Amino acid sequence: MKRYAFAALALTAAFGLVACGDETTTNNYTTTEIEDIVSKKLPDCDKETKGKIYFVTDKEELQICMDGEWITTNGEDGVQGEPGGKGDPGEQGDPGKQGDPGKSCTAKMLKDSTGYKIVCGKDSVGVVLNGKKGEPGDPGKPGNPGENCQMTAFKDKGDTAAMVICKKDTVYLFNGKNADGTTAGGNGSGTGTGTDPYQGGQSSDDQTTLSEGSMPNGLVIIGNQVWAGQNVNDASKGGACYNNDDELCATFGRLYTWAEAMALDDTSYNHKSAGTKTTKKNYQGICPDGFHIPTGTDWSNLSSYINSLAVADSIREKNDLGNQEDVSGVLLRGTTYDGNDEAIWTAKSGTITAIDHFGFMAVGAGRGELIYTWNGDLEIDEPSYSNWDYNLTSAKFWTNLEQDGAEDDWAFEVHMDYDNFGIHIDWADYKSYAKSVRCIMNMSAQDYMKTDEYKALFTTAE
Repeated sequence: MKRYAFAALALTAAFGLVACGDETTTNNYTTTEIEDIVSKKLPDCDKETKGKIYFVTDKEELQICMDGEWITTNGEDGVQGEPGGKGDPGEQGDPGKQGDPGKSCTAKMLKDSTGYKIVCGKDSVGVVLNGKKGEPGDPGKPGNPGENCQMTAFKDKGDTAAMVICKKDTVYLFNGKNADGTTAGGNGSGTGTGTDPYQGGQSSDDQTTLSEGSMPNGLVIIGNQVWAGQNVNDASKGGACYNNDDELCATFGRLYTWAEAMALDDTSYNHKSAGTKTTKKNYQGICPDGFHIPTGTDWSNLSSYINSLAVADSIREKNDLGNQEDVSGVLLRGTTYDGNDEAIWTAKSGTITAIDHFGFMAVGAGRGELIYTWNGDLEIDEPSYSNWDYNLTSAKFWTNLEQDGAEDDWAFEVHMDYDNFGIHIDWADYKSYAKSVRCIMNMSAQDYMKTDEYKALFTTAE
């Protein structure tokens, strides 16, 4: 905790300069250290804290305990003066006599809020007025001539997304999501720096020129990755809706066994090894052309990127988490909770509140299980889906890799839970369980932004 004795000394000096008539009165007061504190930890103003002064770091203001209440100082900012010249060293003076014990003093805001009345013991020793606004600084030097730029907007999104082209440079602007799921644009210039840590838009601190968020074509750019904006929901690829309720597929997508997700056309691979069939780079599975089943590395890169952003730091600070705590899950999960007709998650768990910062919309689809009957050759007869669980509490996604040495019936998944901040990667489970599939584009976001498909999302703004 930082302590600022110098600030209290400055107040003491101010009190000592108060004059009554033609006489100069010297008052001695105890020096009070000013301590840093966050607002939620500010103690009650009582006998023990009377006269205490705190600097509230998250509000950038001084709080003084007087008459049973915390008083806020709010002096206006002045302009920084020019540095003074270095003075000659003074001669050492004789030691001073020990002063009389100081009195305990308090400061009470004036009714017009222009300053504070200083009371020491029962005596009013003077008034400290708020600082006056400093003189304006000298005008800055003229900047270099600007370039002519052209702005284009999404065809079907009005002014909620735009592309700015200046000569050969292009900057893409996307509005993100507030914590309540409403659209909120970044502010400032360039890539849309936002002042709200829970608001979309790209922060200049994130050191990237890529725009982020969901697009009209259902894709989502996060860092240098392009993800599908929803789970696979293709009945022609097999799978089932949660609890065999066809209406739930529209909300959660379909759930597929590992063999179905890998498009192996033989569900016996849920009980035997597929060898190297699914291990090649960008293994497509049931994903559309140009996309692949995400690997554990794809998910790990996604999590690492999100955790490096300023919005992740804000969540960690807000929830008193360590600097390395994984909070990527809350930034990817959708925000509609139980009690809503289109709920995708159960009730919030404490402070673990989903934000869906990018429009990824991870949903708590849960899982089911494909039940088989077979003979010694694994000839399957009348499989059926049952044993449904984890709906509204967990989003589970298959990866393309099997787990070695697990009797050939386990594969790796990735999941996010309603009661956890992060993403669980490289978690193995039975391949016969039916889970979600979320696809990722083969090319990087940087390369995708150069394609005609991406450029077709924009039209010249009128």
